[in-house]
Amino acid sequence: MKSVKRNSIIILILTIGMLVFMMRKDYKNIAYWLVNSNKLFILIAIVVFSLSLFIDSYSFHLLVKQYTNKYNFKKTLQLNIMTKFFNGITPLSSGGQPLQIYELHKNGVRVNDATNIIMQFFIVFQIGLVSISSVMIVLNNFLHIFEKNPLLKKLTIIGYCLNVLGLLLFIFVSFNKRFNIKICKIIIRFLHKIKIVKNKDAQIEKWTIRCTEFYESALKFRKNPSVLIKSSLLQVAQLILLYLVPLFIAYSIKDSSKINLFNSIAASSYIFLIGCYVPIPGGTGGMEFGFMGMFKNILRKSSVTAATILWRFVTYYLPVIVGGIIFNVTRRTKHKQLEKA
Repeated sequence: MKSVKRNSIIILILTIGMLVFMMRKDYKNIAYWLVNSNKLFILIAIVVFSLSLFIDSYSFHLLVKQYTNKYNFKKTLQLNIMTKFFNGITPLSSGGQPLQIYELHKNGVRVNDATNIIMQFFIVFQIGLVSISSVMIVLNNFLHIFEKNPLLKKLTIIGYCLNVLGLLLFIFVSFNKRFNIKICKIIIRFLHKIKIVKNKDAQIEKWTIRCTEFYESALKFRKNPSVLIKSSLLQVAQLILLYLVPLFIAYSIKDSSKINLFNSIAASSYIFLIGCYVPIPGGTGGMEFGFMGMFKNILRKSSVTAATILWRFVTYYLPVIVGGIIFNVTRRTKHKQLEKA
């Protein structure tokens, strides 16, 4: 809880700093668009994001059902919302997975099985992310939706390569247990020689277990290919909804003459490629830079910053706030139940 409070304060400081930085040159116009935005379209954007979260939760629930029927969808949805909070306050969204494993274990799922569920979910998410990004990159090369920006182009390519590599690496590790155990042993022994790894045997044992868990996760997919297909398709659907949020944000600030379904999805897919590996909680800085860079040719210069702020509120700050509230309410309820018992 100390880490949660500390990280929440860091996020608050980063948010204030980012807002000051973004509004420093044209705060009057930005404030005007924020105050005079159409609240109905902002509400629609929130509903679209909520539908995305709902589908994402159902995709996760399909994987959980492979291991237990006791964990209902309501619990899965609640866990997914709390995960948004923990992912949002930790670098590289690293806090959500331990929470998921912990909560699943508390509800009767073995730790190894819970770990496998998280690995499976990462794979299906990456399949959805890479699939949409691949289509959008190919189409953009023919349609030339965005003006050439060397920096953004390089960042997009790097982000795409990292995501493809991450997907292939997880699949490769999952289906090649013995080979990967050998590779891990070689790397750990090398790191031990150069004094980076201290306890060589413990690390070898740890990574042997992880490689085995990856393999067990892949076996589940082999036995239930329909679950992999369904969960991956749901990820594609939830990402498309997430990528449509900027469209309704543009309508809310009355700047929709150039934006459409296609360039909203294309630009958003590039943004998430750029921002997903920014080593700051919530990808702060990288996500804003990506949004403004991608949408500056679609939205007016005077309104793109306001759109960025509203977009981040809907897709990041609001779920972090709601997830934090649900986490604290759940924790207090459990404490009261323990006290009564």
